[in-house]
Amino acid sequence: MSPIKINHDQSVFNIVTDFQSYFENISQAIDFPNEWNRQTCFEIEIKKSFLRGLIRYSHSSIYLIRQIKKIYNQQFNKNDNLNWLSLPYPMIHLPKDQVERGIYHYDEKKKNFYTCWIPLIDYEYNSLSFFKFQNKFVELLSPILLRSNLCEVASSKIKAKKGNVFFWNGKHIHKGNLNISNTTSMAVQLKLTKDVYVYEQSSSLQNKIDLNENFMNFSKSEIQNLFDEYNKIILEIKKNKDNKDYKKGIKNILKDFNKKSLPISFALSLLSQRIITHKKFFTDYYITPSFTEFLDLVSIVIGSANLISLQRLKTKLNNSNELEKLLKDLNIFSAIPFETSQFTSILSNNSILSNNHFRA
Repeated sequence: MSPIKINHDQSVFNIVTDFQSYFENISQAIDFPNEWNRQTCFEIEIKKSFLRGLIRYSHSSIYLIRQIKKIYNQQFNKNDNLNWLSLPYPMIHLPKDQVERGIYHYDEKKKNFYTCWIPLIDYEYNSLSFFKFQNKFVELLSPILLRSNLCEVASSKIKAKKGNVFFWNGKHIHKGNLNISNTTSMAVQLKLTKDVYVYEQSSSLQNKIDLNENFMNFSKSEIQNLFDEYNKIILEIKKNKDNKDYKKGIKNILKDFNKKSLPISFALSLLSQRIITHKKFFTDYYITPSFTEFLDLVSIVIGSANLISLQRLKTKLNNSNELEKLLKDLNIFSAIPFETSQFTSILSNNSILSNNHFRA
């Protein structure tokens, strides 16, 4: 099945314009660059992750979720059995940004899974490439196809404009293209799923979601202060990265930080992910595996906004019981969702999720 494209939705366009305006305000406050540079890529990644955290937990996220739910109810066949919608996941690609160079992949092998992708600007280049074919045979051979050059040969490229909304099946092979323009590109993606998505906060496709204290737009001075706090956390992690006593290390890192923060929690998780998946760009910064472990630990402690951090910690520490005990000792902001289906399923390797979901 080809991606579903909605050419223009005025409500989405208006919300996206608000996203864009907020992005510009944050960019000015933290002096975000206009182009990618190999020599400063770690600093860029720090700023980029911070931007993405603030955008995800802005007012516009709630408004966009409401509108995507309306579009879903108008456009989708209820036989698709979709029940949940994840929060918007922002993506920012500076011109020639090698860290953001995509590879062909599929989002999810499970049935009843769709990705919704929305550009926040008019793209000046072909934003996405899709393998031209999708059927059971292609799905069966996808591991082989992804290792071959056939995806590149047999792909279609798409143009994207503000106000467009794209949906595609999670099994569809695709990639995000390198930004070859002179303008920063931005988009958000959301996941529509039958079951609660294990790593992210979700809301029911049938219920209304309202603004709450977790979603807000900061003023310029508030953004600057929050970015200073974010940088302090990263500096403290650098100082404590070789501390084998995790409890002592976390208390040192957060000694000047006294509140739950979903934007910073999400930003730290993204920073860890980028360092792990793109090591070759960060070799000059003497970043050790323990540095990313502390990024993930702090992310969980101050908000648990992206539970892929919990999955990485479980894999690294290799002891679910000890990890849970450690996190209970570190739950100083009451921000760790111990009783949710997502948390327990990650620690127990149980893929069956109940409706006791981690609410947005």
